[in-house]
Amino acid sequence: MVDLFAGPGGLGEGFSAYDRGLFEVVLSVEKDAAAHQTLQLRSFFRQLGAGRRREYYRYLQGELTREELFRAHPDAADIASSRCLHLELGPRTTSGVYEQIERVVRGAQEWVLVGGPPCQAYSVVGRSRLARLGRKAFEQSEKHVLYREYLRILARYKPPVFVMENVQGLLSATYAGSSTFDRMISDLSSPTVAVRESLNGRKPLARRGTDYSILSFVHPSVETGHLRPGDYVIAAEKFGIPQRRHRVILLGVRSDLRLPSGLSLRPSAGPSVRDVLADLPPLRSQLSRKVDDRTLRDIDNRETIYFRVKVVDSSGEHGKILAEVDGIIPNPSDGHGARVAILEVKFEDNLGSQPWSLALSAAATPVLIVNKRLGNKEYIRSDDSFFSLVYPAVVREVLTRIIVIDECEYDPDNDEWWQRWLYFVCSLPDVGLPPGGEDNDAKYFWIDGAVKAFCEAQPTCGRFLDARSKEEAA
Repeated sequence: MVDLFAGPGGLGEGFSAYDRGLFEVVLSVEKDAAAHQTLQLRSFFRQLGAGRRREYYRYLQGELTREELFRAHPDAADIASSRCLHLELGPRTTSGVYEQIERVVRGAQEWVLVGGPPCQAYSVVGRSRLARLGRKAFEQSEKHVLYREYLRILARYKPPVFVMENVQGLLSATYAGSSTFDRMISDLSSPTVAVRESLNGRKPLARRGTDYSILSFVHPSVETGHLRPGDYVIAAEKFGIPQRRHRVILLGVRSDLRLPSGLSLRPSAGPSVRDVLADLPPLRSQLSRKVDDRTLRDIDNRETIYFRVKVVDSSGEHGKILAEVDGIIPNPSDGHGARVAILEVKFEDNLGSQPWSLALSAAATPVLIVNKRLGNKEYIRSDDSFFSLVYPAVVREVLTRIIVIDECEYDPDNDEWWQRWLYFVCSLPDVGLPPGGEDNDAKYFWIDGAVKAFCEAQPTCGRFLDARSKEEAA
């Protein structure tokens, strides 16, 4: 099996695990350095066999470095290195890729080409970002037509079978005013003609099945022309996978081969969350590479951060809650692992009728300045109404400064004040890493989600209503 645009090797892992090694990944091509390292490591793992993996597991436990692991099994390391190419498919690397493909498939009658060309241009978010370049620039974007590198290899080597994977957004994407998906089906059906047209600058023609039949894994029809675009979508959760992940996956079968009859994946119920996670050890979030000291990096108003604790009996099939308590306040640090506040609070009498303001600078921790007329520090710290109305606005203003204005990016090794803010926010439930680049719409969308997560974690609305109820009762 040859895997192009391999990423960390998900398709290769699936093929390798099928039917006790029926498929062998003999070549993977990937441009991303981190993904390539994963490809190489997994290829190395597969070379070891069941009786030679002790050092591999020691490496996973941090007892060996990668170099020490590879030195322990140089034969497996050499094979993995030769099978995993770190480069980007394109005109500058074509000859090198062709040479490697010819090396591994020369004389082979039964082999598979798999791959998912980069999908940024086909995803809804990707098209939104690229469209800002202008329609012409978008349609000429390298990522928008990178699948043609896959197409050229199909035309040159004509594998008996190929599998191509991409995002569902491909079905609604357009290129030069026409459906991208229809054009790709046409190209993949006759890659030789499609490449010739591309080289001669001719307008692509509609073709069906000259070289390949393009089949669906979830629809039994063997006639490509009878399939609708949606028939190529695989909804993972319907086929035993505990994840709602929908992908377009095309199966190409060369025209000189007999088409399989009734080919279709069989729907099956997925495992429960307990089945998947119950035997896994607890893990840190990995948002920071630093030692986990189990302390909070929170807002200076520490008395208003509460915990909910549940005691659960997990011995049965379903967890049973034995006890639950709300409103637990964490103990302050004892000085040995002192927390660094990400927001200072000061009281001043020069704000007039303004209740509060926020002092922001690139060099210093943000300062919330509170009007002294509102009360003393102890009162404000314990006032849920003030916290619920003011702090979400503070979080939004600070994140806008960090992400949009100063364009800072998440870096767990940096200890600047803004990095502590990002660490705190990214540690909230369902908040991923902030988007980089120049897409301010995506940044504001991320900030909205971060503020919402902050409010849910406190929870601000409930505390405000509780404060109102106490005032009315008094």
